[in-house]
Amino acid sequence: MHHALFTFKPNIVNDICIKDPLSSSVGLDIIRKGNEIISEKGFEYFTFKKLASEIQTTEATVYRYFENKQKFLLYLTSYYWSCVEYRLF
Repeated sequence: MHHALFTFKPNIVNDICIKDPLSSSVGLDIIRKGNEIISEKGFEYFTFKKLASEIQTTEATVYRYFENKQKFLLYLTSYYWSCVEYRLF
């Protein structure tokens, strides 16, 4: 289990996601596994259906967090740059 002395909250534009994925365990699973799939197999291969299958949930659940896979990728990119910015300051 990961323990931190502080809680990092990325600075992400509100309209990227429908529901904050960092607010629930399912949302965290979506972020972790989605990032893993895209990293390993590429963005073209990635679908919400495949993601849902991997985390044992429904495709509709993924759509409760993100409107489409492009917004999901935008979220991951924004999250990454928010982490980089945090480390710089």
